[in-house]
Amino acid sequence: ADIQKRFLFEISFEGQHYCGWQRQAAELEKNYKVSVQACLEKALKTLFSLRLEPKIRGCGRTDSGVHAQRYFFHVDLPVRDFREHKIRKGIQALSPQKSICCWSIREVDSSFDALTSVVQKCYTYQILLSQFEPVGPLRGRVWRLPHSRLEEAGFSYSKILEISKIFEGEHDFAAFASKGHSHRSTQRKIDSIHVTLSRDLHGQFLIKIRYFGKGFLKQMLRNITGSMVEYATGKKTRQQLESLLRSSTRVTEGSDCENAVLCAPAAGLCLSDLKYGKGF
Repeated sequence: ADIQKRFLFEISFEGQHYCGWQRQAAELEKNYKVSVQACLEKALKTLFSLRLEPKIRGCGRTDSGVHAQRYFFHVDLPVRDFREHKIRKGIQALSPQKSICCWSIREVDSSFDALTSVVQKCYTYQILLSQFEPVGPLRGRVWRLPHSRLEEAGFSYSKILEISKIFEGEHDFAAFASKGHSHRSTQRKIDSIHVTLSRDLHGQFLIKIRYFGKGFLKQMLRNITGSMVEYATGKKTRQQLESLLRSSTRVTEGSDCENAVLCAPAAGLCLSDLKYGKGF
């Protein structure tokens, strides 16, 4: 038998075709959408002519509908030589609507772990201020707010800049985590949040919020983004958000509507970058 070797794959994927990264129950995937993980395991079994589907380990979970520009996973394969270009092309061909692109495959040490070796991730959330649904590259990649002017309907970009600072650093983000998260601890650290504003030829404003940190809770960044937008539109006060940050429980819509957290749509979020240690 061939000796198992560990390989690291770098991919991008379009989240709207998947129920997230993590493999779900077979019945759920059959009736809903496939997971990125299940799609790749099936493709690798075919491309490497394996008897069983290999178990792959990703650099983290992504919610249903969330995109990834730079995602990594590792897998142990009983192979000696293979044509990398053929495998990379095959992965795309076997994905729904060619929605996965494999950029590279490299052999790594057996001690390397795609998840625990992560040093920092960067997620980018995009908000478009426009009276029209986006066409072109932004379609399915933004949260559109129907304001054509920055200060229309009380929307304030400067307030997003201001409130983003309270989320930086280490906090218990329980109030901003999805009810279904599986982590023992809700303590997380956001290294920094960068907010930028640009305007296109048609006068539409695009706000990009970049979150840097080692790891985040389920829907945490979408809940923070939703809360910042509520603050920017005058629906939440700074005091309310600071209080939520100090609280250690999730507030649901039914229990306390005034303090409930607004979850921003998945389409606007993308895992845009990821760093490993030296040598990567």
